[in-house]
Amino acid sequence: MKKSAYSLDKIAPRLYTYFAMGYNAWVKAMNNQGIKSSDLSQLQLEMGIEFKDLRNALNLPANFLNTSGEAPLPAHAIDNLHELVHLYVEGYNVWEDREKFNKWMTRKNPYLFDATPIEACMTRIGLHEVRNEIDRVKFGIS
Repeated sequence: MKKSAYSLDKIAPRLYTYFAMGYNAWVKAMNNQGIKSSDLSQLQLEMGIEFKDLRNALNLPANFLNTSGEAPLPAHAIDNLHELVHLYVEGYNVWEDREKFNKWMTRKNPYLFDATPIEACMTRIGLHEVRNEIDRVKFGIS
């Protein structure tokens, strides 16, 4: 089996330490310590999306992190961030090119009713459909 070229530790090192401890530790860390705006900014840059798109995908209010550099994430955003980061790691490995996958995530997709994949990620169902699209590419169906 081919070794993955992309992993979370390369994409978001600080968040990786929480992921590596398991989901329950991830939730606890996000609840107790919050998330730094620098972590979200780094993630947003790595993903090649606008901050507003990341904020929308996590279903966060428009003023989130505007007043301070660190804030606790709401429970739904903790889950969404966990899923979104895993989706990106999988996409990077399927495309084998971070830039191409990032562009794919911001292009309208007919399988997603002409929404961009990042827009579709605003809902659980949409995130699931994006994951299905990644699997179709992975297995040569799409």
